[in-house]
Amino acid sequence: MVFNKDRAFRNTVWNVHRACAHHQNVDIRRRRPQQVPDEQFRANMDIRMKWLTNKTTNKAFETMLHKRYKQKLVNQRTVQVYELLVTLWSDVLHRILHIHEDTEPVREGLLAEFKEIERYANECFQKLEHLYKAKMPRVGM
Repeated sequence: MVFNKDRAFRNTVWNVHRACAHHQNVDIRRRRPQQVPDEQFRANMDIRMKWLTNKTTNKAFETMLHKRYKQKLVNQRTVQVYELLVTLWSDVLHRILHIHEDTEPVREGLLAEFKEIERYANECFQKLEHLYKAKMPRVGM
């Protein structure tokens, strides 16, 4: 990488790299559930026991099951968007390592690509927010 002239470009690349690491090591890891061998059996065990012992109504049981299912779907879709973002930004970062010309059009093209990826991820989050009626994050460089 020979991008030494433009400090703003270097800072943007650094911020994208830092954001990739954060999304990969914090956001994705926090939202991805740990794999437990008996996970399906133990899922919703607490509310099933309340329902079986008549400590909750059928309606409350169904509502809680639906709420947990929806939250699981929201988490899965959020992780998928974060993984897409990290993959795309990482591809551009790896491409930067192999670029040997430091010209304004090259830098502008890379910055435009970073911004387009960010715009697309935010658009995906917006669609998920509308679909699931849940608050979604926004990403930025």
